[in-house]
Amino acid sequence: MKLLGTMGLAACTLLAHGQALAFDRSVFDNLDYGIYWYSNNTASIKATGGTNPNFNPSKPTVIYVHGWQKDTVAKLYREDFKHQGLSGNPTDETIAWKNAGYNVGIFYWNQFSDEGEVRDAQAKVWDANGGQYKMRWRKSDGSYPTSPVITESASQLFYNEYVKAMTGYTGNNIRIAGHSLGNRMAIAVTEKLSDAAVAGKIPAGLVPKRVALLDPAYLKADASGWAASGPANWHAPP
Repeated sequence: MKLLGTMGLAACTLLAHGQALAFDRSVFDNLDYGIYWYSNNTASIKATGGTNPNFNPSKPTVIYVHGWQKDTVAKLYREDFKHQGLSGNPTDETIAWKNAGYNVGIFYWNQFSDEGEVRDAQAKVWDANGGQYKMRWRKSDGSYPTSPVITESASQLFYNEYVKAMTGYTGNNIRIAGHSLGNRMAIAVTEKLSDAAVAGKIPAGLVPKRVALLDPAYLKADASGWAASGPANWHAPP
């Protein structure tokens, strides 16, 4: 694979682990994933492939992708850009990006990444059939519905939603930031985008120029190759 963009392990002013944002229960009664474009720290509109008041196709763009989201769906929570630091005063983390002229979005896959074990969420990143639970997803009552059955990996879903959300993009600067297990999603989708651009399937301008790996965490594999979970098995990449 030849990367058209520049990938680096980087810090970023984008919020790495936002406060939990409460969504309406109806959002999680059904499967909901995709890119939401933000106008400020908590106000967002889902990308559908058409025009979106929070997205300008000529502007530079940054998209954040979260990681493991254990027990968050039942609480109707999703990460956002409202950060409350030690001062206790909430900060709108979109302001600096908006002032610099950026579109700001989040790719949500929390109904897939809401698993009791990190390894079960991680398996979904790469392969729809790679983990013991495949691509099961969680709804607001805590159950795992049998329909719809998802047959693509989480990173492929990210790719599909990204291409749809970025339809007609004419800007020249795209960044993806992945937090914790979201590092894997960021790397996987960038590889897919780069390969697709080389193959002429998408415009080269849709390949991110920068990938920020925030608070990276990876799972060590056990003797069988299955990634074990637990603090002793977390490590930063070399």
